[in-house]
Amino acid sequence: MAVEVLSPDRGTRIVVNSLNTNTWGEGQYRDKPVLGLEQATEVATQPWWSLTRMPLEYVEAGERLDLYEPEGGQGATHCSGRGGR
Repeated sequence: MAVEVLSPDRGTRIVVNSLNTNTWGEGQYRDKPVLGLEQATEVATQPWWSLTRMPLEYVEAGERLDLYEPEGGQGATHCSGRGGR
């Protein structure tokens, strides 16, 4: 299930995708997607998507992320938190 919001006045396209599968585990399914339609719509329509400067707590959280290297060295696939500073 996906929600897409186009905002020409803000120059943004937001897509929120919610799955009922675990992309890292074979054959693992939920009864329903993690986010429902109303929840995904709420995320996609938040005003912060048009920000050009992020709040300090978002910047600090982003600074604590490292690229994730899966076993076998196939390259970076997503970010994971490092914990404290």
